[in-house]
Amino acid sequence: MAPAAPKGNRRFPRMPFKLKTRIYREEGEKKKGTKLDLWARSANMGVEGAFLESTALLKPGTSISLDFLLEAPKTTLTVEAEVIHTVPLDDGKNTPGMGVQFTGLTSKNKELLLRFFVRDEVGKFYPKLIGEFPHLKEHFDLSTISLILNYWDEIRDDLED
Repeated sequence: MAPAAPKGNRRFPRMPFKLKTRIYREEGEKKKGTKLDLWARSANMGVEGAFLESTALLKPGTSISLDFLLEAPKTTLTVEAEVIHTVPLDDGKNTPGMGVQFTGLTSKNKELLLRFFVRDEVGKFYPKLIGEFPHLKEHFDLSTISLILNYWDEIRDDLED
């Protein structure tokens, strides 16, 4: 079981996703040489971070690049991240690995993440929306509704000012 960081530290919920993930770090001024290159599996992900199951642990504060191999749509999501915490091999209660926070997310990657994370309530909402307004199906697929609602959740508090 992957440990969960306190919910108060997150703006977005984490969802269980088992994705093959490449962890790498490039060396040098022009980043031509790869110093670190290993594979892990994500245990859970959110729009701002993930927990990666791995027996290779990096120190908190380490900057890394991640390639998540997404199934639908079949694509690779590349993000920069920082290791926030680790669960050691001898923890005994939790799966070893690292909690990472995404840094410098491009707007395109953020959109992909917001579309990718279809929360249970959004999955239940979409058929009701289309049932009530069938003509919208040709304009709004589930990933578009997920993008809109996830983004709304992100900025809702800012709109109240």
